[in-house]
Amino acid sequence: MEAIREIGGHTYLLDGTKLLAYIRQGEISADYFDQPLRFDRRRRSFQRVSTDVFKKPVQDTRIAVTGSRGNVYYVDVQSQTCTCPGYTYQGHCKHVKTLTQAA
Repeated sequence: MEAIREIGGHTYLLDGTKLLAYIRQGEISADYFDQPLRFDRRRRSFQRVSTDVFKKPVQDTRIAVTGSRGNVYYVDVQSQTCTCPGYTYQGHCKHVKTLTQAA
């Protein structure tokens, strides 16, 4: 087993060429796959990291918020990130702004 972090991207847990889990950039909790996926390293840069990042029990600091159209998004108050399309594409959104102003 090895853990690698893509330069400027996600962190992956691999078993050979099979992807077992990953941690999205800016998040602390891992998403595990039911079945291992094939993982291709070509044309990408990685650095090795400790596999401990996948073993640590972490406290969930996300808050569910309802968007203006009724969609539910998750704002991580610790890292000040959001799962809404606005934050994903622009790097900022009203959900994070509202929660940081309230605190």
